[in-house]
Amino acid sequence: MSGISARPRASCCLAVLTPILNESMARTNAIKNVVSGLANAVAAVGFALFGPVRWAFALPLAAGFLIGGWTGPSLVRRLPGRALRIFIAICGLALAAKLAISAYR
Repeated sequence: MSGISARPRASCCLAVLTPILNESMARTNAIKNVVSGLANAVAAVGFALFGPVRWAFALPLAAGFLIGGWTGPSLVRRLPGRALRIFIAICGLALAAKLAISAYR
């Protein structure tokens, strides 16, 4: 799971967790964040110990993840669940289309 970039992984994780958990969007998003955080922690330790890490790029990326992790949950709690689900679905479809186009060029 950690080999996939963050946005598609989050969209896929939400798509799988939402019907399984039958919880509010805020709670489902929180569970997704925990699952993603654990997967990222395992991958980070593996890369830090065994892989070539370009720390000049890794540190700003980590800062962006932290800022998103702090601001995302409060935003999700304030937005209506249905509108948020529709927005996430549209973003996922747009990303799938972009990846498909770039893969077949």
